[in-house]
Amino acid sequence: MRYLLSLFLVVGCGWTSLQLYAQQTRATPATGSYIFRNIDQDNGLNSNEVMAINQDQRGYLWIGSAKGLQRYDGIRFLSCLREGNQEGDIAVNMIFKGSPEKLLYTQSHFDLYQWDFLKRTGSPVPLSGKVDDYTDGAGNRWKLQYYREHLYRLQKNEKGPWEVATFYFDGKDSWMVAPGFGLFLVDTVNHRLYTPENNPLHHPVLAGMHEPGSMIRNMVVDRHGGIWFISWAHLFYRYNIATRTLNTYSISDILHIQGVQNTVPAWVADVMEDSRGVIWLATATAGLLKYDIGTNQFEYITTIPGNETSLQYNLQINTIFQDRDENIWLGTDKGISVFNPYDNNFTVVHNAKTDTLIKNGAQITTVIETNKSDIWVGSWGGGITRYDSTFHVSGHVFFKGKYNENLIWSLLQQPGGDVWAGCQTGILQQIDPVTLQVQTSQPAALGHSTIRCMVHEPGGNTLLGLQSGRIVVWDTASRQFLPPVDNDIKRSSVVSMYVDKDICWATTREGLRAFDIRKRSFTATYKPAANYSIYFTGVDNYNDSTLILGTENAGIYLFNKWSGSFSKIQFHNEQPFTTAAAVRKDKDNNIWFTGNHNIGFYIPQQKQFAAYRPAKGLMRDVFRGEHFMISRKGNWFAWSFSEVLMFNPDTLRISHARGSVSITGFKVLTDLLPIDSLLQDNLPVKLSYRQNFITIEFSDLRYSTTVQTNYYYRLDGVDNDWVHGGPAGYANYTDLDAGKYIFHVKASIAGHLTGEVSIQIIITPPFWKVWWFRLLCTTMLVLAILGGILWYIGGVKKESRMKQQLAQTEMMALRAQMNPHFIFNCINSIDALIQCDDKYLATVSLNKFAKLIRNILESSQHPNTTLSQDLETLRLYIDLEQLRTEHAFVAEINVEDQLLEENYKVPSLIIQPYVENSILHGLRNRRDGGGKLCITVKQEGEYLCYTIEDNGVGRDAARRRNRTHQPYGMELSWNRVELFNGDDKIPVIITDLQENGIPTGTRVVVTVKYS
Repeated sequence: MRYLLSLFLVVGCGWTSLQLYAQQTRATPATGSYIFRNIDQDNGLNSNEVMAINQDQRGYLWIGSAKGLQRYDGIRFLSCLREGNQEGDIAVNMIFKGSPEKLLYTQSHFDLYQWDFLKRTGSPVPLSGKVDDYTDGAGNRWKLQYYREHLYRLQKNEKGPWEVATFYFDGKDSWMVAPGFGLFLVDTVNHRLYTPENNPLHHPVLAGMHEPGSMIRNMVVDRHGGIWFISWAHLFYRYNIATRTLNTYSISDILHIQGVQNTVPAWVADVMEDSRGVIWLATATAGLLKYDIGTNQFEYITTIPGNETSLQYNLQINTIFQDRDENIWLGTDKGISVFNPYDNNFTVVHNAKTDTLIKNGAQITTVIETNKSDIWVGSWGGGITRYDSTFHVSGHVFFKGKYNENLIWSLLQQPGGDVWAGCQTGILQQIDPVTLQVQTSQPAALGHSTIRCMVHEPGGNTLLGLQSGRIVVWDTASRQFLPPVDNDIKRSSVVSMYVDKDICWATTREGLRAFDIRKRSFTATYKPAANYSIYFTGVDNYNDSTLILGTENAGIYLFNKWSGSFSKIQFHNEQPFTTAAAVRKDKDNNIWFTGNHNIGFYIPQQKQFAAYRPAKGLMRDVFRGEHFMISRKGNWFAWSFSEVLMFNPDTLRISHARGSVSITGFKVLTDLLPIDSLLQDNLPVKLSYRQNFITIEFSDLRYSTTVQTNYYYRLDGVDNDWVHGGPAGYANYTDLDAGKYIFHVKASIAGHLTGEVSIQIIITPPFWKVWWFRLLCTTMLVLAILGGILWYIGGVKKESRMKQQLAQTEMMALRAQMNPHFIFNCINSIDALIQCDDKYLATVSLNKFAKLIRNILESSQHPNTTLSQDLETLRLYIDLEQLRTEHAFVAEINVEDQLLEENYKVPSLIIQPYVENSILHGLRNRRDGGGKLCITVKQEGEYLCYTIEDNGVGRDAARRRNRTHQPYGMELSWNRVELFNGDDKIPVIITDLQENGIPTGTRVVVTVKYS
């Protein structure tokens, strides 16, 4: 949209000729070297077309792009939605600071919205309601409605869209600009608008903008009393309020200076005055401009193809903003470029890869400061580069002899002023720093070994550490090199040295070694463990008893000179310091060291550390120097093979000391929960028991990459101590139990601890774990137990009643079975046999009768009996009945042998009443005497099924013959079987047998549950 409008204005109006404005615009390339950090969609931006950037009072950065609004906390981006729309449906063009709880932004310049930080919702900004009518000299009617704080909306001739307009009063004149309508001079008394086309007041601003291509899109007021007006074309202006003069500038001139053809459309997109009063202008095509008010000219910064640390854009820089840490943010059509023109914490003094004086392939090996405050940089293969005290190159020393003479490893200035350069193969260059005359030698005492390092000892002599593992002494008095006294200690290359009175401590690949200067020999080798070889690099004194030792890939060690013991400084695993090439103690007893790409800082008393990382692009190689060089001004120098970096520890710590930490996000699994309002009101986050996998995000809301922020957090009830989270900015907790928690977080910035911030988290338990549910369950359990007890007692009572009823029934059955008539008839029948002198039959019958009586009496003592015994008793009864009825019927009992062999328990004489009834009322009443009784026993599951079938006269005929008879025995048997079975199954089924309607007998089926 912006490009189309710009191209329309440029093409339609044409480029304004240079004669239309007062002076030729002057511009030069930027004198400073700026390092940019670039952010794009790969880093989390919704769109690379960034059009607005601002910062709220809490410190969050807000990014407006072609795909909506985003919040940035320095670690992560949060996409925001406008109420009622999908994410990124309308481009955000401008962002304004609102109240502490709200941010204002425009979409397509037509509507002003507000984003509520606490509710995380966007909505249109409410209007004041009052609409003012204005007119211009062309007769157009304008409606002006107030938003807030210099923001209005404007409509032309009561039709078309409303546009957001900005208003400014310069002390005399009132100005208003809307991107689609241009610039207006506002008469608030007479409600008149004046434009460049209608300027009866002959105002110099409007008079200078009436030419084509000068339609104004924005204005910015600077602290120097000027107003900047930028147009949609290549012209832009600065109006001096005090002198009422207008300066006109052209991007075309700057493009011409840059060597770019003017056929490319160009314009100024944004203007900003930074915290130090410097004016910056974002442009299309011409890059970033810096205005010097003293010279009234510009410096320009453009993209460098192939350089990822340069300003990045395709065509246009859309917006420019400075945050509270003085970082300048440029929103471009290629994302965001960030730089800090005032962050001078690290300065590159020397770069071997760009130094044309040094041959290709040279590597920096050593740096010294001379007694004249010059800086000398020695290199392997490139000789020496000299800098003056302002770090400008003052000369170069390249030895014209053999190639080895330029392979420099060490530099040292002697008390007399000469500088010694220790080279490969034992070559020593002695240089006069004034005349640069060189004396080259190769002392025999060095044994053609590379001179790795050189130091002075208290007696004024010089110690030379060699690649061969030996230390040679230059004796000043005798002016000769004194070779060492060798012993059986294994040699290892000397890396660096520290002189402590008569002992020189030398670091080697095989450990730390003590060299006796007076005896000129090594006396001991020290290692952290006997069989553990460690590559020690830098060495410095910490106190009277302790040395600091750097290592390759093993961190930092402290060495006790008195006990010969080592202790390692324990860094957290997240800390990137595995290698410490150079080590040094500062005046406050803090330890500084060089990591691979970091300057490390450690406070022993607090066990706190900081990591300072030079901006990407300053350092291309890892740090290699085994010691820091400290200048007389207090600046420290460290170096890699290709760069020499300068910094000051005091200013470095102070510039990054402030800061605080904020909780910026809260996630349940991957779902983001809004917590800003909870943090504002100090309310807890309430979660269900299912929401117990959480991520808490936090940030220091600082946007500098120079110092690494390390976070420490603790969740009460889970973490016993502070957890070191490194720079990640989040904490994960999984499978948390229900309960109340408090999460605490703090940060360490440049060794300084920030205050803690905390948030309370409440995870509600499932309903089955809350007190009222447990009370309910306990009550129900007590009631269930009580009910069970009552049920058991009732069952016991019921069983007792059943047993009592059963006993009564059995007594009644016994009385029924002991029918006196049956007994007397049996006795009479036996007596008749005796009278007839049938002794044998009488004896058999009498035995059967006696056995029957005995079985009946025994059954009265035991309610249950075996099936075989019960059928035996039944057979005795039937035999006696046959005797009594003179064998008027025949009887048979059918049962499987298997049933008789099993120990099935059944109620005694349970079917006797039915058999008796069949004989007495069915078979005895037959006239032909051909009665038949059949008893069958079968097993059906857990039941025994008795079938009693006779061919008697039937129940109807029996009832007619004996109307007064009541079958109590059958009723009692029914009750006994029902009580014994204990279920609802019908225990007895009686069937009348008929044939052609004539009764033929009776069948009784009795079902008994055996045990």
